[in-house]
Amino acid sequence: MEKLRTIIAKITAKLRQKDGISYPFVVCILLVLLILMFGTLEIIRVNIIASNVRDKAQAAIISETTANYVMMYQPLRDGYAAPFQYSDSGWQQASLPTRNSITSRLNANMDDGEQLQAVIENVDFSTLISNIAPSAGSGDSVQFTIRGEVEITIPHNFLWTELPPIRLTVKVNSTWRELF
Repeated sequence: MEKLRTIIAKITAKLRQKDGISYPFVVCILLVLLILMFGTLEIIRVNIIASNVRDKAQAAIISETTANYVMMYQPLRDGYAAPFQYSDSGWQQASLPTRNSITSRLNANMDDGEQLQAVIENVDFSTLISNIAPSAGSGDSVQFTIRGEVEITIPHNFLWTELPPIRLTVKVNSTWRELF
């Protein structure tokens, strides 16, 4: 503790000198503060880009969820059966979102500047469908859920060097339920 007091006393004595030695010292302190500020602002920029991509991915998944919920149950069937359609090869799930549909909605939501700031590497999602209709008066609601992960790469620089890009995985979730 005593050593720290002596160091602080020496620094304050150097700053109070009138012979001009304090000017380079103040410039060094300002440069260090400037470097710390640039680092903090770069971290804030990366977080803003990641949250923006998360919001755009969630908007794409929500729009895909609501578009597919309407087609999920065919009202002609008794009891609102699950989204299966019969084809020549047998029963298959109908109206499920595809990776291309979610990726195209995500790219449509992002403008050119946002696509330059963050490169979308991979879009992965899973669709969860309630397979049976709720019983009358039970209060359970039918739901359609999409859970997804978007892997993004954000290039960044710090001061005069270009650092390796940051790879992030952004998780999104959307559930659509009947209200009535």
